[in-house]
Amino acid sequence: MGPISPIIVVLALCVAGCYGPERSREHVPKTQAIECARQATIEAEAGNLDEALRLFDDAIAADPKYTLPYKSKAAVLGTLQRYEDAVETLMQAIKHDPHDADAYLAQGIFLELADRKAEARVCYATALDKYEAMPERPETDLDRRLARVQVLYLLRGRTEALKAINEVLEKYPENELARAHKYRILADQRDAYLSRGLPIQSGAGASPGEGPSVPSESRD
Repeated sequence: MGPISPIIVVLALCVAGCYGPERSREHVPKTQAIECARQATIEAEAGNLDEALRLFDDAIAADPKYTLPYKSKAAVLGTLQRYEDAVETLMQAIKHDPHDADAYLAQGIFLELADRKAEARVCYATALDKYEAMPERPETDLDRRLARVQVLYLLRGRTEALKAINEVLEKYPENELARAHKYRILADQRDAYLSRGLPIQSGAGASPGEGPSVPSESRD
């Protein structure tokens, strides 16, 4: 199975500026790096993956502390089924920002796709710890909660993830993305999470609910 969806997610989140630690920490990316990353996502969305990788590398060279290009590059590498390269790229992002929960989650996904499942679980556990340690901020609350649901499903399975997504829906009852998460969990659509290579968030490009109805919660 080769992931395709990450390209769309990368484009939307890079343009929106709403992905990962750039939302909440102190580093201000250099303008050249931001522009290279923006152009890279345009190329990736158009299917020009080699050019996208080159531009992401340019963004990294322009500002090595700007972690978004590493994560976006990893998603492109995942689309090319270069899972080991994606893992290595995310290790560089974590080196520059060891608090980046999104990078740990993405690394876990690519490790699992590379059939390194024990290592993937370590990354999922680290991501979960970091999501739960994040300060609560209204502008990032939904994204943090949904990422936590995703990692709970990948790490601990359907029951705990279902409990967590029901808590999200209590706070955001009309949110379509939260409803889509619940559908994936109830349907045990693990591949829907693994095929993205990035946390599924509420920013631009978020997918609406999948399927005409929600499966029953009665199944274990």
